[in-house]
Amino acid sequence: MLRAAALSLFILVSIAVVLPLVDSSAHNSGRATARHSHMRYHHSRAWWRRHRARLRRERAAMLRKQSLEQTRKEGMNPEADSHNSNHVVYGNLPAVSNEIKTSDFKPSASASALSLPNGWVRRTASANGETKFVISASDGQYIGAATLSLINAHASGESFVAARASRRTLGGVPLTELRRSVIDKMISSNGWVVNDITREIEGKPAFIVLAQTAASTDGRTPQLSWVFLFTEVDGRIYGLSASSLSEFSDRIADDSAQLMASFLANSRRVPTESSLR
Repeated sequence: MLRAAALSLFILVSIAVVLPLVDSSAHNSGRATARHSHMRYHHSRAWWRRHRARLRRERAAMLRKQSLEQTRKEGMNPEADSHNSNHVVYGNLPAVSNEIKTSDFKPSASASALSLPNGWVRRTASANGETKFVISASDGQYIGAATLSLINAHASGESFVAARASRRTLGGVPLTELRRSVIDKMISSNGWVVNDITREIEGKPAFIVLAQTAASTDGRTPQLSWVFLFTEVDGRIYGLSASSLSEFSDRIADDSAQLMASFLANSRRVPTESSLR
């Protein structure tokens, strides 16, 4: 009897000692788990939103760069109808014999007598005959620049025949090759072509390509909008390229058309460089 009572008392004492230890161990384990969980998800929701947005931008930029490089390799489809699309459609293009480039020539009289849009200031012509402009807002803020030059373009016989059959030429040069020159420039400048259209300016056919370049990663160069305007005078092609801050893209497009209209109007009254040769 006494032995049974002593054994029961020993069991009760053992349980009383073990229970606090088990409870303390469970409590400490829960705190450790919570601490590790908190360390794993320590970023705020706003941080994760910004992080995912940055990843999307990087992925889009990478895909755009790959697409432009692929476009440059494959060329463009000369039959693509750019009037019904907001993006240029590309396919295979026959090889061209010479790259489109600025020709060395003296500034024509029609270029020196231009009626400039508001905010445009002509700078001294460069040695290769380019006429450069600085563009400012009404408050004097610098918003862009432009260059007017003679374009020396040559097409291979195959591409010329294909373009002539579709009547998509300017001064005997296929529009696809003028567009290709812009795409090459955009690829080298981390940019892309947005759209291209044809219209008449001062009764002359004109080909316009709209493009954009991305902002630099260091933030020093903002995103820019570009307008490339090509037209023909006396059998030679002149090009006006203008870049500006994105918020002024519509104004620069209108100003570029106005400047080219003045150039074409003056070319009728003043002999151009080609007519003097």
